[in-house]
Amino acid sequence: MKRTVIPAILVALLSLTSCMRGDLYDNDDDKTSLLQISDLFSPSVNITSPVTDATNVSPIPVQINFSSPVTGFDISDLVVGNGNAANFVSISGSNYTADIIPSANGAVTLDIPAGAALTDPDAKPTKAAQQFSITYDTIVTIASVSIQSNNANMSWAKLGDTITVTLTQSEQLQAPTVTINGNAATVIPPGMFGTAWRATYVVTGADPEGPVTFTISGLLDLVGNAAADISATTDATAVTCDMSAPVIVTHIGRFPDDASVAIQGDDILLTITANEDIQPPVIEISGNAATRAGSGMNYTGDYIMGPADPEGTLAFSVTGIRDLAGNPASDINATAASDSSSVTYDRTLPSVDNITSSTPDGPYGSGATIDVTINFNEPVTITGGTASLTLDTGVVVAIPDITSTNTTSVSFVVGGGEYTTDLNVAAIDLNGATLVDAAGNSGTLSLPSSNLRNNKNISIDTTLPVINSIAASVPDGTYGTGAVVTMLVTFNKPVTLSAGGSVELALDSGGTAYISPFGPSVTATATYTVASGNNSGDCTVTNGGITLVSGTFEDGVGNTLDFTVPASNLAVNSDIVIDTIPPTIINITGTDASHGSGSTVTFTVNFSKNVSLSGGTIWLQLDSGGSAFVSPFANSSSATALYLVGPGENSADLTVNAGGISLTAGTLRDAPGNDTDLTEPAGNNLADNNTIVIDTTAPAAPWVTGYQSNNAVNTSYATTGDVITLSFSTENTGTTPTVTIAGAAVIPGGGPMNWTATHAVVAPDPDGPAGYSIAITDLAGNGNSAAGGGVTIDKTAPSAPSVASFLSDNGNTAYARNGNTITLSFTTGEAVPMPTVTIGSYAATVTDV
Repeated sequence: MKRTVIPAILVALLSLTSCMRGDLYDNDDDKTSLLQISDLFSPSVNITSPVTDATNVSPIPVQINFSSPVTGFDISDLVVGNGNAANFVSISGSNYTADIIPSANGAVTLDIPAGAALTDPDAKPTKAAQQFSITYDTIVTIASVSIQSNNANMSWAKLGDTITVTLTQSEQLQAPTVTINGNAATVIPPGMFGTAWRATYVVTGADPEGPVTFTISGLLDLVGNAAADISATTDATAVTCDMSAPVIVTHIGRFPDDASVAIQGDDILLTITANEDIQPPVIEISGNAATRAGSGMNYTGDYIMGPADPEGTLAFSVTGIRDLAGNPASDINATAASDSSSVTYDRTLPSVDNITSSTPDGPYGSGATIDVTINFNEPVTITGGTASLTLDTGVVVAIPDITSTNTTSVSFVVGGGEYTTDLNVAAIDLNGATLVDAAGNSGTLSLPSSNLRNNKNISIDTTLPVINSIAASVPDGTYGTGAVVTMLVTFNKPVTLSAGGSVELALDSGGTAYISPFGPSVTATATYTVASGNNSGDCTVTNGGITLVSGTFEDGVGNTLDFTVPASNLAVNSDIVIDTIPPTIINITGTDASHGSGSTVTFTVNFSKNVSLSGGTIWLQLDSGGSAFVSPFANSSSATALYLVGPGENSADLTVNAGGISLTAGTLRDAPGNDTDLTEPAGNNLADNNTIVIDTTAPAAPWVTGYQSNNAVNTSYATTGDVITLSFSTENTGTTPTVTIAGAAVIPGGGPMNWTATHAVVAPDPDGPAGYSIAITDLAGNGNSAAGGGVTIDKTAPSAPSVASFLSDNGNTAYARNGNTITLSFTTGEAVPMPTVTIGSYAATVTDV
């Protein structure tokens, strides 16, 4: 087999080649073969220039550098885009220079394709060069130029407005210089506003009025190309400087005759003339928007007068008077015509303003002449027909014709049967006549709010005064002795009770009410002071009970009062009860029981009617020697008496002593104010109704007849299960004693005088003396007691005896022979009954030492 031997260095190159994916100029080849070995030795080429950015220099110098010497490379191998190559110079076998001459503005490129030269001496083709590119720029290009102001109308500028010139570039520029109106402007470079340069200038008083001029100079792009100064916009925008206030002339008049007066429905025309074009103003006439017309320097406002428009000199306003630049007129809000013209608006129809009289205030009777004066709201003329006014008395009075006057008077004579407390006009009518004002407005004879009685106090009266009603002036209720009841007496007209006069009103209670001098008035007060013995379930004035005692009782024109008692009497209008009967105590009751010292006994005192105890205390003296008391209470027919039983007080049947009820301070009265009769009720006293025993004597102390246990060994001791028995005697108290034995409560048996109580000893009972206690009370709560002991509880077994010695009386005490005495000495842990001792099998004699 034929084998190929590859030198080690070549293998390394192959390995290296297999890892490469492209040369320095990104020529890629994914193949791994021996062909790539030769590529590694193909020289690369690099194109550079001292000119690195856009330029306006021509020609553009370039350097061409191969990585190793080459042959066959000349100017024809240079591929130029947008230009031509010239001045090709070989510096060495690997370094060359040339000039590139641009053909036009824009990108100029230079490429050297692969294989343009061969390596020397291996004749390997060279790689392609990375393209050389540079921008050739010899002119400045501008996209647009505009101008505007920050005025609401951007084509105008006034004092203080900011004018802005905006230059939008097509390429990046160096900062230009801008003047506006010949003054340096503030130049703001492009930024957040994109490719636009802005120049701003604030208008001052030194700026001339008229078109605003500007100049943009020093226009250079980044390569230094210059552009001519710019002083005109590309979009026809322009700004005019105007700092003069407009002058206007206003005129107002009625259309079409330009009259200075107007009535409802007339057309009012307001004209506005300016010395220059102005912005459309806001026009109001009589506070309402007018219809605006016109433009430029001339505007008008039209308004039709309506019923809600106020009368008088017509108000108008022209607001927002500004020229196109926004300069306000000296009277920017005109409210008066500049030529002093005006319009007076009158929409009020003629009417009656008020009705009065030249006749003095006062009452008038038959035959009196009374004047009535009619005042109009403006001069009027009444012609034709039979105008008249009707009075509230029914009298009709004719109104004569009048001419251009605002007042007229008529009069009439009072006839019989006429009556009014305050003369007034009830109706007023033209009856076919015409009523017009000076302007020709037609009116009516409607009654005014300010009628005759509003301005005068004239009464006409030919009728007698009568009493209309009698009613209490005090609240409905019950009144007793000494109470003052006032009554309101109402008349059909004002009357007067002369000085020194007196009127009496007899009442069904037996009392009398009095009316004192008064008047003139339609009401009078009658005063009634309740006397003892007066009583009525519904107090009223008796028929025929009104009497004039003295003086005169007349109306204003001398008519004497009719003293007939009215149907609307006191009892009809009020509920007044007269009660002078004093309340009494009707009974005293309690609860059957026995009470001892310290007990509180309550019982009830009942009255014949509701009463109130105020500011004091009722004391009831009792036959026990004690006293009960009643504290203040209100409006009740019963009260609670409290009795605290004191030592030594006793009564077999408690009752109130005769004459024993008294009141200390304060009052005890019923609602009308009658004081209560405190006499104790006969047959209805406490003892009559209840059995209440007062017993303050304590019973004798119990006496014990036995106290022992049933212990089989010693009845003075007891152990668990033993029963301790207590025997004792008492007086017959009617109650069961309370007993404790060894601290435990037990219920005794027997009675009523001899008792037995037992207690079985249980494990929880403590060892030691077991005492007893006995407490007794009688039915009144009086008590006594006894206590003692005599039995000891011992539930603990004694400890084993302790032997002190066990000896005989033999010479050798440890031995005993017949006849010797053996003695056992021992000690018990506690006192015990005589123990049993055996020595040997014989009972020994035990001695307590």
